[in-house]
Amino acid sequence: MAPKRVSLITTVLLIVSVAAAATGVTYYLQERRLTRMETDLAQKDAELASVQASATALQARTEALAAQASADAAAVAQEDSAAVSAQTDAATAPKATKQFAFVTKATESAGAIKLTLDYAQFLTGAAAAKAAADAGGESPPPNDYYIANTNPKLRVLSVSAKAKFTIAAGGPGDTTVLSAGQFLDAIVNNTDGAADAPYWFTITNNVVTGGEEQWTP
Repeated sequence: MAPKRVSLITTVLLIVSVAAAATGVTYYLQERRLTRMETDLAQKDAELASVQASATALQARTEALAAQASADAAAVAQEDSAAVSAQTDAATAPKATKQFAFVTKATESAGAIKLTLDYAQFLTGAAAAKAAADAGGESPPPNDYYIANTNPKLRVLSVSAKAKFTIAAGGPGDTTVLSAGQFLDAIVNNTDGAADAPYWFTITNNVVTGGEEQWTP
């Protein structure tokens, strides 16, 4: 073979080898770049998933806080409504008063009991001394009390069926609680002087709801 031809073949083979090597290097570099891109993409996907998870947790927390705030507001509104209702009930509730009086008559008709009351004043201390002196009596009065009864007006009041009456059967420390019917009988029959004794009556809307005898020596 001619030397010139050998040199040409060698040159061609060298060019092919260099081209092949260059192609291999290029492929290797491209493969590394692709691997790096895939790694970066996976990292970005992980970061995105983390952000999404945080956003989901934040949304759930926000919804929970909103629900709690709504529940708290509802509870406060309910408490305010209950307070207003209680105040309204208290404002419209019938007022009970205590009245010192004597019973002049007690009747019953169709199960309804009525008392005829003579209002009076039970005074003690300086007020009792002054009232007794004004009436021309002993001042200060015996046992430091005075009953002023200057108004002849009588009042007829119904008695609640649930009313309870405390009478002093044998003294201030010996008391008995009577129902409305039993109190009626005690007044009618003047049991243990029940008809002569003064009482502190509890009166609500012109209805007698209870009473306690005022012990007087």
